[in-house]
Amino acid sequence: MLLSLAPIGELIQISGIWAEEEYTALLKEAGIVVNARVRILFKPSKEIFVIGSNGRRIMIDEFLARKIIVHC
Repeated sequence: MLLSLAPIGELIQISGIWAEEEYTALLKEAGIVVNARVRILFKPSKEIFVIGSNGRRIMIDEFLARKIIVHC
C-alpha cells in the first residue's frame, strides 16, 4: 500500500521507495529507508503528512507519500 493510504498512528514498515535520487537521498538522511519502521503522526492538511522514525519527525507532501510503499 502507499504511505499516503496508510492509517494514522499505526506502525508500518517501508517496503520500497519509487522516488528520484534527490528525494531518496533526503529521505535517507532522515532515516526513511527500506525496512525502516515509521508512523504517520498526523496530517495537518490534506496534502501534508508528518511521519515519525527513530525519534525524528519529518514532514512530506502527498506527492512523495505516494512514492513510498509500506505494509502494516
